[in-house]
Amino acid sequence: MGSITDILNRLRDTLMLVIGSLSLVMLTVGGIRYVTAGGDKDGVEGAKRTVRNALLGLAVAILAPVLIQIIKTILGQ
Repeated sequence: MGSITDILNRLRDTLMLVIGSLSLVMLTVGGIRYVTAGGDKDGVEGAKRTVRNALLGLAVAILAPVLIQIIKTILGQ
């Protein structure tokens, strides 16, 4: 099957790919929602929430390697 290090490396790569891709898609969706809101207060607030959450997801994707490295250090790998 593989060592714990190989499994954690694959997990890290998968997390970065999936979360990063989804957050970039949602960032685009939030931007489109913001542009098409047309001044509607609820529409603008919803778009801002979408963009904020997408940026949070992107931060998680960027920090995934750091979190995996911390786990590796704890496990002594």
